[in-house]
Amino acid sequence: MSPRNPAAVRLGRGGLCARLLGGAALVVGLAGCDLPRDPGSTTESVRGNVLRAGLTEDAPWVVRGEDGEPAGIEVELVEEFAAAHDARVVWFWGSGDEALRQLEHRQLDLVAGGLTDDTPWAGRVGLSRVYFTEPPRPDLEEPREHVMAVPPGENGWLVALDRHLTRAAAAREDAWRERLLAEAGPGPLEPAAARTPAATEEPAGPDSEASR
Repeated sequence: MSPRNPAAVRLGRGGLCARLLGGAALVVGLAGCDLPRDPGSTTESVRGNVLRAGLTEDAPWVVRGEDGEPAGIEVELVEEFAAAHDARVVWFWGSGDEALRQLEHRQLDLVAGGLTDDTPWAGRVGLSRVYFTEPPRPDLEEPREHVMAVPPGENGWLVALDRHLTRAAAAREDAWRERLLAEAGPGPLEPAAARTPAATEEPAGPDSEASR
């Protein structure tokens, strides 16, 4: 399956098919390009149909509402990515390992939810490029470099996701940083007098699957 923009794909030996060719030359030129493809036809399966997205709650990236409906930064990104393929999203809630296991077996098309590039699943599913690095703050010991995941080997789908995330980050990363810092609240390094008592949280129940 050819990508939408053959001018930006990588050659097998590391070069770029940097020119748009016309007529018969297009066929000859593209024959030598190592085009990103989807062995499982994910792009074609999603286009005009349904994008199956696995979610793990990790505010503010993915938040589960009282009605079970998802919200958050990455939920918006996935909805926009689906819209670009004329598709609607069906959401599946679960733990990180559950969602990634389903993704590995191609039961999902994408997984989001605060996933970072140091995930132990890196060799078993496809990971996007890092599209956002969380800024330092008192409650974050090391920077978190955010990615999303796709089924293994679906390189055309992965390239499309990378482009989408890169464009979104370029336009919104400052707003994301401000939101993260605002939601972090008083950090452990601030004077005790400046803090307010923390609310008691009830233990989360078992993960369940829901769709929209």
